[in-house]
Amino acid sequence: MMMSLSCALFTSALMSSVSVIEAAENIQLQQNSGMLSTTTKKSQSNISVQRQRQKGIIRDNNPSHSSMSTKAPSSVATPAKEKVIVSKEKVDTAIEAAVNTPITGNKASVEASNEALMSDSEIIEQAAESAVPQLEQPALKGDGSDKLWNLYTAGEFKALKQQIADNQQKDANWEAPGGLLDLMKLVAADDKLAAAQKKGDYKVALDLYKRSPQTFGCDRLGWALFLAEGQMRSGKRSESLATYDRILKKCNNIQKVSALEHALGVLPSRSWQLRVQKELKLKYTGKEYQRREVLRYKMLLQRLQTASDKNKMDMVERYADKLDPLVRKHNDPLAAEIVGWAYFKGKKYDKALKEFNYSYKKTENPDALRGKLFCLARLKLFSDLDTLVKAKKKIIIKAGLMDDVLPILAGNALTQKKYSEALQLLNDLKKIRPLTMAEMNMYGWSNFHYGNYAVATDTFESLYRMKQDDVVARGLYYSANRLGDKKRLRSLSDEFGGRFLALVKDERNDALYNREQFLVVYENDPDYSDSLKNIDKPYVRAAYMAKFLQGAPIFSRMVLRKEILEGRDVIDGVNELNIRIEHLNLDAGAGAFAEPLNPLLPADPGFNVGTMTVVPGQVAYAIPTPRTRHSGFEWSIGMRHEDEGTVYGEVGQVVVKSAIKNDFKFKLGYERKFDGRSVQVEAYRQPLRETMISYLGMTDPYQGIQKWGQVSRNGVSLTGYQALQHNFSVSGNALVESRRGHNVVDNTHMGAYGGLNYNIAVPGFNYFSVGPYTRWEKSDMNQNHYTIGHGDYFSPQYLLDWGIATSMMTETGKRWLVKADASFGKQTINRSAELYFPLTNNAGTVVLPNTYLGQRNTEYHYQYDISVILALADRWRLQGEFKQARSWSLVPLVGPQRAVMERSFMVSLKYHFGDRGLKLLRKDFPAYGLNPLY
Repeated sequence: MMMSLSCALFTSALMSSVSVIEAAENIQLQQNSGMLSTTTKKSQSNISVQRQRQKGIIRDNNPSHSSMSTKAPSSVATPAKEKVIVSKEKVDTAIEAAVNTPITGNKASVEASNEALMSDSEIIEQAAESAVPQLEQPALKGDGSDKLWNLYTAGEFKALKQQIADNQQKDANWEAPGGLLDLMKLVAADDKLAAAQKKGDYKVALDLYKRSPQTFGCDRLGWALFLAEGQMRSGKRSESLATYDRILKKCNNIQKVSALEHALGVLPSRSWQLRVQKELKLKYTGKEYQRREVLRYKMLLQRLQTASDKNKMDMVERYADKLDPLVRKHNDPLAAEIVGWAYFKGKKYDKALKEFNYSYKKTENPDALRGKLFCLARLKLFSDLDTLVKAKKKIIIKAGLMDDVLPILAGNALTQKKYSEALQLLNDLKKIRPLTMAEMNMYGWSNFHYGNYAVATDTFESLYRMKQDDVVARGLYYSANRLGDKKRLRSLSDEFGGRFLALVKDERNDALYNREQFLVVYENDPDYSDSLKNIDKPYVRAAYMAKFLQGAPIFSRMVLRKEILEGRDVIDGVNELNIRIEHLNLDAGAGAFAEPLNPLLPADPGFNVGTMTVVPGQVAYAIPTPRTRHSGFEWSIGMRHEDEGTVYGEVGQVVVKSAIKNDFKFKLGYERKFDGRSVQVEAYRQPLRETMISYLGMTDPYQGIQKWGQVSRNGVSLTGYQALQHNFSVSGNALVESRRGHNVVDNTHMGAYGGLNYNIAVPGFNYFSVGPYTRWEKSDMNQNHYTIGHGDYFSPQYLLDWGIATSMMTETGKRWLVKADASFGKQTINRSAELYFPLTNNAGTVVLPNTYLGQRNTEYHYQYDISVILALADRWRLQGEFKQARSWSLVPLVGPQRAVMERSFMVSLKYHFGDRGLKLLRKDFPAYGLNPLY
């Protein structure tokens, strides 16, 4: 639409004549050629004085330029001495005004030839004077010729014909004057030419030229131009060029300029420009020079259009830069539009906006306003665009530009992800006219992102039936997939086949790949990505990990070490079999207990541990040190079926040489990932790996009989993720579980976590998010003690934690990969007072206080976890991970001050039984790493 508008403007501007300078051109033309200006067929009663005054006719003072005599016979009513001569000053003023007037207008080339072509009555006047006998020629008398000439001079042609017929009837031998008959023939020819010109019938001129070529000379310039145009329109290109060249060779400068202005709308641009260039080399002076410079200006405009049509944008900008000051010099707002559209096509939107602003200020032309709107949109000056639309809304509506404005605003809204606004604008546009294919595309995507998947699916299907475009096909696939209409997708795939079917497969693989369901992708297309090469081949991993805990209120330190061996194989393409064996060593440190029941008593090794009651006078008992070092194994075997919905399960056991029997563990879960969201539900029974007692259990050092601990977590959890607009996302987790152990009071624990993440686009990173989080926990009773009946694990009656967290991972598909998580927060903790021995409640035999004190305090904490993996070779992967967490409390309101430091690390080496290449995925990291829950 913009290009057609530009072409229309250009054609209108260049093919038009200089409307304001018509009078001046005619005056100057007649001064130099003797040609009379055109007017109506009938002259008034007096040809010489009155008509010349009215029309500004000037007789040629140079006889060499005219073939007609300017002397009047004695029989003509108006004597020659009364002819009017317009002064040279008036001519100069008219021409100066013409040169400074815009060249653009709305007249076509036919109208341009009208300026030069004389009308019937004026040709008759001119011919009449040339036919009048010279002074030395005797006047005709006695035959009624005076009356005939008077009728001719008065333009009474009908009466003249009747008079001639009457005379011939009266006298069969009577003959009209020969000069009068020639003039009558000339009048008839002029009538035919005038009528032919109105109808665009060039045949009359072509026929007349064959009979009388000398008639089309410089003194008949209008006829010559009409002839040249007729020759070109009739396919006689060479003859037309010859006619123009004859004018350029024989006529005066003003006539030549007029001819070239006329030729602009007739000749091919190359032919026209060659003749203009030749004329520009000749010497012109004064007002003639100024007239000729207008041709240079027109030629620049034509060259601009030619370069634009040929997409030679460097030349477009060069010509536009030359024209920029000229359109202002000539006060030519319509030409400014042409320059503006040229700049627009060359993507010089700031320059284009300048031209459109100038043009619209001068003309308030809707086309210039349209250009302003488009430029503001391309420059992304949407605030200015919105302001302009509001200010000019009535004009825009009246000019019918709303169908141009609404798509621009809708596109802006869609780019800014304002889907509701985009839909409203496109719905408004639908009320004005049907949407184009591009607008339907926007409409489909707006509905898709707004959640109107049914409308989006219908829109994209209609579009795809019109044009099988990849973008539309993706929209159709995404919409139908989000709608969950698998049947429709299969039907469309069967109907369209080929390209759409391949696209559906590719898009499904893309979606599965982004969801990290790599086995399904590899099964669908083994050549999908180099990073998936041999991903279904078995592997083994050997790892070593260590965890160091210091500053706990029960133990001063604890060290957990594990040697891990695990392997995986893939069965039937999407079923993973995982086997894992861990050898563990736990060391809580000899004599590390440091929290006596009575703060007044010394913290001897093993003091106040187990079932022994404290009785005055028996403090000197020899108290054995409890066993604080254990070793054993933990094994598991699991299956994972990967599909759009992934099901997984695992069973295992903790086998430790301790007094408590070995306990089993399991987990069973389902995970479903979508575009931009995921959900996972899991049921589990897992060891509580916090302390020696909660993980492995303990034997009473006094009697060697009582045993307690080895707590398990039995519950269900729900985890979810949802992407939001503007790069935000939310993630959360909720769980409820029963914590049970041997000789440990049952406890119910609940917790929830929620985080708001802002995803930052960082080059070289797969994701980089940061945002606030909050965490809540609640347990029925405080089990954070070690005497029998307690599980020695963190179990506050109330915990509220809030802070900021960040998570990031470098770009996948490279030889190395880094993943990191960090958080900093503040938490409020409330723990209740509890009995020393909650199972026996033997407080009656104890003289000291029989309960642990409760605690309410506020803590700050931080943690960070960094994991790095490196592809050593096609089959070897080396991985390392380090984690540190620390918490410290302010002075508590009740209870002791706490400070805990935890450090852990892991190193692993993995070998694949098949070349995997050097491109890493997130799945190459160990499944659990240093996650304390597993």
